[in-house]
Amino acid sequence: MKNTISKIALLGIILLAFSYCMVSRDANNENSASSAGKKSKIEPALKSVISNLESARFMPIRTGWKYNYGFDDGGTLNSFEYLRSLMTYEEFQEVSPVKIFLKGPHTSTNLDLKSQNSFGYYNPKFVKQLHENLNRVLSSEAFVYLTRPSLEEFNILRKLRGYLEIYSIIENDQAEFNRLRSNFQEKLEKGEWSDYDYRSYLPAQLEMSDYWNWSETVYYFWVRRDIDGTKELWHHMIIDFITAYES
Repeated sequence: MKNTISKIALLGIILLAFSYCMVSRDANNENSASSAGKKSKIEPALKSVISNLESARFMPIRTGWKYNYGFDDGGTLNSFEYLRSLMTYEEFQEVSPVKIFLKGPHTSTNLDLKSQNSFGYYNPKFVKQLHENLNRVLSSEAFVYLTRPSLEEFNILRKLRGYLEIYSIIENDQAEFNRLRSNFQEKLEKGEWSDYDYRSYLPAQLEMSDYWNWSETVYYFWVRRDIDGTKELWHHMIIDFITAYES
């Protein structure tokens, strides 16, 4: 279960609207035109998801799993299982002009939640475009005002603050973070990483009760983002999102 949660943490943190060689000159021109047409679709997709949180319903993605922790109290995975009812991963990939993941177990239509020793590498271009479109959405004070109650009701802002808190813990002990990241990579390469390792390999500070049963998901989200090179991109996006709703 921990492994499953970790694989889709991205989709939970920014409302799951995202949780996604040389060719001939003619082909490039055609692809560019197609991308330009798709690009504008990201913004309305984000608006739709954020505006309709109250309509989200529980849609479990885990095979054989039906327990519902609730949209407000559940963790990243539970949030995703609500938000995917508003827009699926496949639907969001369709409106994105670039691939969500560059490599890893996921495809353009499915998230592989059973992969034990691999993870999806985010496309930096996707993360940048997502950030740009999100900022355009949040530039409307009226939109922010109208959607703030739902974000507070379902604890979206609280969950995002948790990501920033763990990021700060990482920044305060970069040496330990580097050690745990190296251990993670080594075990993945050997095919030895298990679900229990997410809880076993953590800073001592995260053993405190306040961090139980959520910090491991967030800590290893940042580990994977450091590996795929999008850590700072996600950090800035989360800051902008929270700032828009708390200013």
